[in-house]
Amino acid sequence: MPLIEITTIFYGHGEDTLGSHAFLIYNKEADISIAYNNNGERIKKEDFIKNVVNVVYDREVKLPEIM
Repeated sequence: MPLIEITTIFYGHGEDTLGSHAFLIYNKEADISIAYNNNGERIKKEDFIKNVVNVVYDREVKLPEIM
């Protein structure tokens, strides 16, 4: 199952270490990059990034429950 279900392709990388989380995605066609970095995670980074992409593409956003 893809992380983000849209008709364009994002290339990216994510990394976790000692409670810190980072994620970077890039869409070459639209020339859009989105970077995310935090220390601690109350909202899953995948859900957060998906919502950011949905805002950029004017799609519905579901607010996640805070853990």
